[in-house]
Amino acid sequence: MHKTLKPYLSSLLLSLLLLASCWIFYSAFMDSIDLTPIHQEAATIRDDHAPKQNRETNFQPTVKSFDTIVSAPLFSETRKMPEKSALVSEEDIARDPPEDTSQPPSEQPVSTSTPVQSEIEVFKWKLTGVVLQNDTQWALFQKESEQVLLKTGETLDGWVLVKISEEFCTVEKQDQFFDVHLYEVDTSLPPSNEHITAISNSP
Repeated sequence: MHKTLKPYLSSLLLSLLLLASCWIFYSAFMDSIDLTPIHQEAATIRDDHAPKQNRETNFQPTVKSFDTIVSAPLFSETRKMPEKSALVSEEDIARDPPEDTSQPPSEQPVSTSTPVQSEIEVFKWKLTGVVLQNDTQWALFQKESEQVLLKTGETLDGWVLVKISEEFCTVEKQDQFFDVHLYEVDTSLPPSNEHITAISNSP
């Protein structure tokens, strides 16, 4: 049996030695080849197929990058290069930065002063007598030593006499109505003859 296995063992050993020799030869051959250009080309191909957004992430355009567009006409033959005063340089941008428009506009100050109200005018005449006789109505008004006899519809100091009754009269001026009650005569003083005459002489 040992004689039968001996040829097989010899063949297996020779095969292993042959494989080992081939591996050593392959390793020595690969070490002698410079693969650096191949790796660089592969890296370049990967970069070309990378997304455009990743390649241009760090791109920051400047004013100079637009010089060619500004100086040369694009789609019109009549397009002219603007004057130097119209061009904006990087120094101008750094010196005068654009205003920040993200902030809301400042609110206008609210006025805290109260509106001036029109002063209510007071009727300064006193009602000293009333005459009611048939269809005739008269009212006697007095201010200090001055007396005026009015009938409905007549005007006194801009006030219109609109109503005459037994106890009071109503006057109106610019939509302001004022009720004037009969003047209470002081009983300690003698009656005024002028007052009595004004009433008795009324038609």
